[in-house]
Amino acid sequence: MRTGGATRRRLLYLMLFRVIVLSIVLGVTIAIAAAWRGGRFDTLVSGSLDIAFAFPGILLAILAAAVFGAGLFAAICVLSLAYMPYIARVVRGSALQERSKPYIAALEVQGMSPWAICL
Repeated sequence: MRTGGATRRRLLYLMLFRVIVLSIVLGVTIAIAAAWRGGRFDTLVSGSLDIAFAFPGILLAILAAAVFGAGLFAAICVLSLAYMPYIARVVRGSALQERSKPYIAALEVQGMSPWAICL
């Protein structure tokens, strides 16, 4: 019977889906907050992303296995944190370009809240 292979495959796809969703949510949230706030917060986020790019993925995996223990939760956390900087870098660049456009200034003059403009 081949039920074990199908179950493993579904579990793998579910895990990958969770990694992708978590990476996107974390990356987009951090990037938009950094681009919107600017200043020291943006510098701090940019520096943190640069440090995250410097760590090899295998080292991050070993660290997470030591902290969280071996398991699916640790793998999802590590992979999400490993891929999040790539997403955050792209989104931050796009958000910085949009932030400087005139329609954003017009929305601010009209009194829209920063969260409404970001969304």
